[in-house]
Amino acid sequence: MTVLFFAFLCHVEAQWTSTPCPVGQGWALATNGSIICAGGGNGVYCSSDFGSTWTGSGTGLPDLDVYGVAMAPNGTTLFAGTDGGGVFRSLNGGVTWEPANNGIDPAHQGIRAMKRCGNLTLAGNSNGVVFASVDDGDSWFGATSGSASIEYIFSNDSAAACATPGALMLSGNCGNNWSPSPNALGLRVVGVMGNRRSAVNSTGDAYSSVNNGPWSLNFDNPCSNIGTAIVTHANGMFYTTNGCGFFASSDSGATFQDENSGLGSWNLFDISICEPYAFVCGGSGVERRLLSQVFTDVPERVSVSRGITVSPNPFRDRLRLYVPSKFGQVQHVLLSTMDGRLCQDILTRLSDEVELDVPAGSYVLSVITSQDVLVTRVIRE
Repeated sequence: MTVLFFAFLCHVEAQWTSTPCPVGQGWALATNGSIICAGGGNGVYCSSDFGSTWTGSGTGLPDLDVYGVAMAPNGTTLFAGTDGGGVFRSLNGGVTWEPANNGIDPAHQGIRAMKRCGNLTLAGNSNGVVFASVDDGDSWFGATSGSASIEYIFSNDSAAACATPGALMLSGNCGNNWSPSPNALGLRVVGVMGNRRSAVNSTGDAYSSVNNGPWSLNFDNPCSNIGTAIVTHANGMFYTTNGCGFFASSDSGATFQDENSGLGSWNLFDISICEPYAFVCGGSGVERRLLSQVFTDVPERVSVSRGITVSPNPFRDRLRLYVPSKFGQVQHVLLSTMDGRLCQDILTRLSDEVELDVPAGSYVLSVITSQDVLVTRVIRE
């Protein structure tokens, strides 16, 4: 049993906030558990505390923009896709890097996108080829053929998808085999969620297709900028554009709305989920936002009041939190208002006891451990 004493100094945080990631122009993101990595103009940087601090990309990477990032399940094997140098791999969490292009000839080393899907690492290039590796980058095979650049790859636990101006390519087995189809609508990014496919075209409009049926227009984006990335989540779907910012759907892609408040740049190129945050990267580096500010429902991974005890509740000047050891080590405690505004993100220390300084009212207390995210409601009298 872990016992924590802590306090919160409440302030209003903008819905999107910048992180101190020194990646420069951000092109790509990858997550694994509580680790998030970003690739961009200054190499690759990773964070294990939800973007509060970042470590540098180490030695061995060339002075080239990193357009794709992927991470193996062990959290220490990283991949960086460069435009001209091919794939680089780090076996020690980004401390050192070496080329990993066995099977990717020099004419195909303009890597524009990377993703992890199941036990495969995927790399898409400027020639329209998706390369796949089943041995964490020791060797690669060309899983698709094409002629136009692949700028983004979507993946979830079992499916992968990508698009070029001439074709849509879908895979139901994480990229071992692909099924091409015509791309008459000019779709640029494609996502899969159950029996629904969602896609965004070159003017930021969102389409969907159910059970592999015809595409229908769901959102006619008045901003008219190219779609750049799309991800699915237990509660919905997100996509980004280069110029129009961030859009969210809470109904599996049937409808979308913009969620740009606080964004430092609307020129965005990738999205990733690292609960309890959504991260984007682009012209202002890496920015983050609490998922609770986008969706009102609790994410599947979150356990509400499951075994944690807060005492006293309601509280006045002190709050004691009991966390069973089965949930792992407590890493962070977040206090948010009921409408999702973050009061503070605390990297906890055991046996801290300080005075509380928040206005009277109800708050959401999120406890992030090494194994789970636990949420409960607390009341300040």
